[in-house]
Amino acid sequence: IDVTSNSVPALLNTGTTVDVSPTNPNSNTPKVVPKYDLYVGNSLGNIRRFTFGNNDNIDYPVYFATSSGDAVGDYSINWNDQGNIRDSAGNLIDVGEDSAPTFCKINNDTIYHMFVGNKAGYIKFYRNTGTNVTPIWQPGISVKDNEGFDIYSLGSAKPVLENLRGTTNPALNDLFIGNKTGNVYYYFNEGTGGPWDGTTTTWPFKRVPYKNGFLADAGSETSTFTGGVGVPVNGFSRVGMRNSYNWEILRCSQD
Repeated sequence: IDVTSNSVPALLNTGTTVDVSPTNPNSNTPKVVPKYDLYVGNSLGNIRRFTFGNNDNIDYPVYFATSSGDAVGDYSINWNDQGNIRDSAGNLIDVGEDSAPTFCKINNDTIYHMFVGNKAGYIKFYRNTGTNVTPIWQPGISVKDNEGFDIYSLGSAKPVLENLRGTTNPALNDLFIGNKTGNVYYYFNEGTGGPWDGTTTTWPFKRVPYKNGFLADAGSETSTFTGGVGVPVNGFSRVGMRNSYNWEILRCSQD
């Protein structure tokens, strides 16, 4: 698999399964796991899609065996190149340079939609009106904040969305963006608006205002969080959330 340069991979859970037994998949002891497709951004701003497990009769060579005796197959094989993805109008998806895709069930249903960062520091949103197995990507629109301004991260935007606060009914996925300076922007999802189903043009992302929106350590207070998680931030190998719900640098003996 070679997308020329600056590859940025993202996996999309298709909601189906595939047998990855390291012996014949039709054996009496199948190893059935969720099936993911691989999307890879590149320096040209395109995204190439690879589907996994197209050959149901393939024998996966044993890659290694675990201490429990479970054999792990060589899953570098059985990927099928589907070419660069296009939108519903047949146009090649192109975000300029250095495409960085990620997926999120932003509409609280079973469908994954796509967010793609680029070298310029902006993000495009592609609504999926198909399925996770056969996506239909609507033409991309620029991701904006709750005030209607294009979200900008200084360059080399690499977005990821997650329900960090553990919200339910609906789940609210906050937006984190890595950038070329090595920092991370955090946008709080306030739960109002969002063009997820094509019926509105408003957006729910509100930037955390401290330190220009960058995630920081406990030296600056954040908005209140209701959960805890560890993520890599600002080049430190481990950052966690303590009971104070501020970001703190946790000392560790090695990276």
